[in-house]
Amino acid sequence: MDDIIFQRAAQGVTSPQTGLILPEEIMVFDTETTGLSKERDDILQFSAIDGAGNTLMNQLFHPVRQRSWPDAERVNQITPQDVADAPLLEAMADDILQLFRSARLIVAYNVRFDYNMLLGNLPRQRRELCHIFKYSHAHHIYDVMWHFPAVYAETHPAASRRKPQKLGACAAYYGYQGGRLHDALEDARATLHCFFHVIEDEILKEVVKNDQR
Repeated sequence: MDDIIFQRAAQGVTSPQTGLILPEEIMVFDTETTGLSKERDDILQFSAIDGAGNTLMNQLFHPVRQRSWPDAERVNQITPQDVADAPLLEAMADDILQLFRSARLIVAYNVRFDYNMLLGNLPRQRRELCHIFKYSHAHHIYDVMWHFPAVYAETHPAASRRKPQKLGACAAYYGYQGGRLHDALEDARATLHCFFHVIEDEILKEVVKNDQR
C-alpha cells in the first residue's frame, strides 16, 4: 500500500510520485463474501468501477466452499438462490486480473481484506496478485480506510488518528447519497466518493501544516 498524497487534477488525480493518473486508469473495487476466512469462505460478488464511476464489472459468483451463509446474508443480502446459476470465480479470474493489470491506481476500502480473499479464492493467480499488490511499481494501491482516520480526527478530537472507521461512517461523513451499502457495486461507488474527498482533505492538511511552519 502506497503512502502517497494525491491531488485532484482537471482530469483524474496527480502526485509527484505518479504524475497524472486519468480516470480510466483508476480502478475502485469491492467484494462481498460468505464470511471472513480466506481459507473457508467464498467471494460471492466482485464489483469494480473506474475513476469516473463507470462500471467495469459487477458479477455474482457461485460458491464452492459454503452452501449457506446466514450471518453474511443478513449483511449483504445475497442468498444461495441468487448465486445458484452464477459462474464460478475461477472461470472469470482472467477478466478480474485484467482489470488490475490495466489500472495504475487501485483504490479500495480495507484493501487487505479483499486482497486476502482473492488470494484464498484464486490460488492459481496468487503469484500475479502478489506482484500487482505488493511488488509492482506500475500499480499504486490506495486504501481509503487507512487514510480517513487522520482526517476524521481533525473534527472528532476523541477519535483515534489510527483506528479504522467503517465505510458507512466514512460515507456518512462525506455526505454520500448512494444506495444500500454492503452491495459490492454500491460500496465501490461510496469508496470512490470518499476517496476524492479524503485526498482533498489531505491536501488541505498539508497546506495548513506548511503555513504553520
